[in-house]
Amino acid sequence: MVTTDFWSAVLPVTPRADWMTRVSELAAEASQRRSKADYNTGSIAWMEAYQLCALANHLNARVVIEVGTFIGTSTHALALGSAVEAVYTCDSSNDCCPATDVIHPHPFTASGDMWHRLRKKGVKADLCFFDGHLSEADAGALKGLTHPSTVFAFHDYNYGPKIRRRKDGTTYQETLPRKGIGNVDLLKPHLPHHVLIEPLPDNVLALMVPESML
Repeated sequence: MVTTDFWSAVLPVTPRADWMTRVSELAAEASQRRSKADYNTGSIAWMEAYQLCALANHLNARVVIEVGTFIGTSTHALALGSAVEAVYTCDSSNDCCPATDVIHPHPFTASGDMWHRLRKKGVKADLCFFDGHLSEADAGALKGLTHPSTVFAFHDYNYGPKIRRRKDGTTYQETLPRKGIGNVDLLKPHLPHHVLIEPLPDNVLALMVPESML
């Protein structure tokens, strides 16, 4: 019920045609940057990008921190938020997303390194989006970059297949939690006053939201 109620508050009853059109255009533009990738991996679906745009608007987020830029689909969707002034984003493997007045990419940069730079600037995020693996050190460092009302979004909050190899060389498939579940489990002890908002059906975007917002 909490999950449904929160997503209902975030997403307009009638989908915003202007957001959907612009997000679809941004996803197509981002796809053209895939050829620049040194490490070619997956990107978020355009409907998830629409959700991120709606979330940034709902929160009136001014400052966003993202881990896992890749081709910039989610980055540009977050930057569509009407109040967003800055999106700080990093990718440890790629340099695909150009800078704008709002988007500040940190290519070939680990999350901890970007966060160290942002702490020096006194940056405090209203919204964080994680589409890369976090470490225990990352979890501990987040406190210096956020405030009690910060909302955290996680991609790949689901289970997926992984190929394992036996000692004899044969392989088998195992279903394991993907990085979003791992990131939530990592951050939960550091966010005792946040509540998990699970993904909508056929979706893999989860949130950790302050109790005060529910």
